Amino acid sequence: MFISYGDVNDYLSHREEIIFQFMQFLGIDTRGKMIIRGNNIKPHIDGTDVHFNVSHTEKQYFIVVSRDEVGIDAEVVNPTILSIAELVHPIEKNMMLKKKSAIINTMVWTSKESYLKYKGIGLIGRLDSFYSNWNEGLVYDGNRVAAKISFFLLDNTVIALTSSKQNNLNLVTFYGRDEIS
Repeated sequence: MFISYGDVNDYLSHREEIIFQFMQFLGIDTRGKMIIRGNNIKPHIDGTDVHFNVSHTEKQYFIVVSRDEVGIDAEVVNPTILSIAELVHPIEKNMMLKKKSAIINTMVWTSKESYLKYKGIGLIGRLDSFYSNWNEGLVYDGNRVAAKISFFLLDNTVIALTSSKQNNLNLVTFYGRDEIS
């Protein structure tokens, strides 16, 4: 599993090109392939077993590529996210209200969005129907373990990564089009 990040302005103007070049950088053959959307809103590379997901803040983009289903969300640490406490699972709500920490609040939000993107449904899912146990690194949907979750803090940005497996995670500094020839 690999994560790349870079300047969001470059990503927004060259989205597909950057995704394909990052995959080529990783040795994944994308020649003649297209990014398509299946029955849900989650994009994938047609004709491959490669999964990817993208998130961005105002300044940076993040791409995760894996052989397993994956979801990623990145948010700059934000104290106003406390306002979602009424929408989340009671376990997370209690933690948010008790800790009153901008980082904790941002971790709750990114865990929600990352998991919903992992499932391929985006923010149409109910935020109180699942929760993350950070000590275990697991997401529970109802009473069952639904996925694994990890968090990273990079330049005051919380990154949540949800997948079915989280072995061999590699952070790759990939600066886009000019680095690949």
